[in-house]
Amino acid sequence: MTDDTDIWNKLAAEFPREEIEWRAQNLKVDGTSALALAYITARHVMDRLDEAVGPANWSDRYEFSGGTAICNLSLRIGGEWVTKADGAGTTDVEAEKGQISDALKRAAVRWGIGRYLYEIDSPWVPCDSYKNKQDKLVWKRWTANPWDYVKNMDKAP
Repeated sequence: MTDDTDIWNKLAAEFPREEIEWRAQNLKVDGTSALALAYITARHVMDRLDEAVGPANWSDRYEFSGGTAICNLSLRIGGEWVTKADGAGTTDVEAEKGQISDALKRAAVRWGIGRYLYEIDSPWVPCDSYKNKQDKLVWKRWTANPWDYVKNMDKAP
């Protein structure tokens, strides 16, 4: 295994822009743009852990307390297991699976993985929307690249 500084740098490294996904947080009243939040998937977290410490040097364990899943994410650093934990509630999509994935991603942030994403501006980005059965506007898809609207980072190539 590599030295600790190398591990921390690998864990905290930016992800390639094409691996960053964007979800709509709020939709404008007219449905023409939405507030875009950057995120990574649980699979990207697992890949980053494999790259930074190796598949045999990390482990995740879940506990459930009320409606919250707690992910205990352990890494073997310098021959010792160190655990950091965080939790998440159920999600709107695939409630239990989403809850476990979100808990893993939150615990990974404690290790520096994707932490920089919280510093990215959440821009308003043009989008398409539709009216659901309750006649409420719902986000459908981005019509522009959210990176083109982020002000506090270099633009994607």
